Amino acid sequence: MTQERDTDAPRAPCAARKWRPSLAQVVAALLGVALMLPLGGLVFLHVFETHFVRQAEGRLIAQTSALAAALADDLADYAAVLPTGAAADETALEHLEPELDARKGARPGPAKSRPAKTAPAAESSELGMKAMRLFARAQAAAGGRLMLLDAMGRPITAGVQEARTYAEAPEVARALNGHYASALRKTATEQDGGKRRVWAAMPVIVDGHVRAVILASRAPVSLSAVVWRRKRRLALAAVLVLGLAALMGWVMTRALTGPIRALARRTHAIAGGRRDMQKPLKRHGTREIARLSDEMLSMSRKLFE
Repeated sequence: MTQERDTDAPRAPCAARKWRPSLAQVVAALLGVALMLPLGGLVFLHVFETHFVRQAEGRLIAQTSALAAALADDLADYAAVLPTGAAADETALEHLEPELDARKGARPGPAKSRPAKTAPAAESSELGMKAMRLFARAQAAAGGRLMLLDAMGRPITAGVQEARTYAEAPEVARALNGHYASALRKTATEQDGGKRRVWAAMPVIVDGHVRAVILASRAPVSLSAVVWRRKRRLALAAVLVLGLAALMGWVMTRALTGPIRALARRTHAIAGGRRDMQKPLKRHGTREIARLSDEMLSMSRKLFE
């Protein structure tokens, strides 16, 4: 009868058998996530590309605005040989701010010229030479590339009169109507430390009409170049992050996973009848584990009694 009662006695409830992560796996996953946060930030550094692009555009705005003011008097002197462009208001060029967004991508290829029906007047050659000298000094001081176009989009900077026009380029077309325009374009080659350039077209307004357009471009600071220049600091930061993660893993192992595993092994041994295992752990790690160990020892003594 006793054996039948023992056989028919209900078993103690226990946790359902299914896969559960161990504490060590949870700790490793948390450390992995913490470790990936700074490393994953490098992937999203393209957010700073817009900052670099707008920085380059801001420099072009300042440069072309100053050059437009310097060329206004010369353009007025050569008004008779230059075509008159669209009516425009100079107030539209006040308080200009960079507007490009690198996340929207870049237009394919640089701004290209097309054949023009006529070349600029030969008398504008002298103006082109003056502009070329002025642009050379500006490029030496602030960098970038500069070109002076007349009100039909034809270059007059080089002094060599060619029947070419940039009027079909969207930024130049907008500038010919009296508005500042800019564009982010891919370069034909990988020179200038990157694959994109910022293009800006600044109209030169004299007596209420567009007389010329300053077409300028410069390469923004390359994100890869910035990372390469900071490679030592980034490498040191990576070592520090890895070292900190390893230290955190060691501390959590000493304070949590190690004592809990030891407590589980001791509980299993006591359940098997080993009275000699009724003693405190060598290392409890945390206050909660020490209290749990004491409660387990007290319960096991009562059960043995």
